[in-house]
Amino acid sequence: MNLNHHIRSLSLQEREKLAKKVDTSGAYLSRIAYGNGRPGHKLARKLSVETGIPLADCRPDIWGEGPEAATNNSMEAGQELVNQ
Repeated sequence: MNLNHHIRSLSLQEREKLAKKVDTSGAYLSRIAYGNGRPGHKLARKLSVETGIPLADCRPDIWGEGPEAATNNSMEAGQELVNQ
């Protein structure tokens, strides 16, 4: 499942909860879900950590090197967030 599909599958309440966790708005997540916006690299990393969706699926134009790279990037993103 990619990020757009995941966000669309959430209820409004779940979407708002996710938005708070990643420091954005539910409205912006809706824009992402319907192809009217893309998360920046920092937001993509946070969304990857919170949803478990690989970075390559959150922003394939940035992290689309393949499954191994995406998994490594997701782990690095998680560690980076923990260290902040």
